[in-house]
Amino acid sequence: MSKIQDLVNVEWFILKKYKPFWINILCGFLMSASIPLLFKYFDFGTNNRFERIFINAFDFPLIINTISVISLYSIHFYSFLIIIYVCEEFENKTYKLFLLNNYSRNDLWIRKQILIILLCLTQLLLILILSFLIGSDSLRNFSSISLKWGGIFLIQSFFYLNTAMLIAAYIKKTGTSILIYILYFLILDRIVGHFIDFPFKLYPLGSLMPGKVIEELSYLKSGSNILIVHHGYFKLRIIFSVLWVLFVLYLSNKKYNHL
Repeated sequence: MSKIQDLVNVEWFILKKYKPFWINILCGFLMSASIPLLFKYFDFGTNNRFERIFINAFDFPLIINTISVISLYSIHFYSFLIIIYVCEEFENKTYKLFLLNNYSRNDLWIRKQILIILLCLTQLLLILILSFLIGSDSLRNFSSISLKWGGIFLIQSFFYLNTAMLIAAYIKKTGTSILIYILYFLILDRIVGHFIDFPFKLYPLGSLMPGKVIEELSYLKSGSNILIVHHGYFKLRIIFSVLWVLFVLYLSNKKYNHL
């Protein structure tokens, strides 16, 4: 436990003066908070398209999932932070200084995992705070089932941040790593998933691609509210989500231990 505390202290000593850390954290927080507040309190007028889409979405029991979906987009700011941070360590060779101070390569990997876990938990805490503040007038509808969306968000965010770390560890160039990450989560994963589902008619295998798992576990049903889709495959998607996370963790740990 003392070693973990030591690694946390080392990480904080580096990050507290690291400008990209504070810039990306601020951007993530602002996006997570401003969009729910805007849709909840701004008057779009009667019969507005936004009103129809988000009906009851900012009331319990749906609000935690709504804000989780929005926060999933802001988590990419943290992914960019991880990429910049990891790539700079490789480009400037600062990781070698860490290894020279009687730390192992695995300690270097654990440092990044501590940062990722803290970022995910901090964002989850923000989601819960916003949910209870914005949805305070509908607390009577609160159900413990609502909290499962927080668990899904943790899996999603942990996967994305570790994917960013994996890409950065292999590529080691900030610009290229960010581009690959954007192409991956925005295009590649979904295109492959859709091709498996439709042209090859292998549904739901395409929906078990990492990005499709994440996309469909927290799905915004246009014109209605936030719902889980395809309930029959819910547990299967959770299992595959966890397996994808473990696979990415294995690859990144293997890379760090072979620096």
